[in-house]
Amino acid sequence: MRQIALASTRRTREETLKINDQLLHYQLQILTYLKNKRNIREVDELADLEFDAKKHDLLVRIARSKAEIKALNDPNQQQRGYIDV
Repeated sequence: MRQIALASTRRTREETLKINDQLLHYQLQILTYLKNKRNIREVDELADLEFDAKKHDLLVRIARSKAEIKALNDPNQQQRGYIDV
């Protein structure tokens, strides 16, 4: 009887260790997924910021070009210290 009880206890421990290993592996996969998801979100936010910066840069260039064209078309007009955007 004692050997049967010991064998049963050993199998229970082995199964418990196996399940714990599976759980740890699963938790590691979840953490990796969450980290990747966060990294993707950060990259997306940076891409949005970069897009906005380029957009504003182009709007400033367009406004400067319009101001230069307007100044060339009307040379009598005084140069203003600002640009209409």
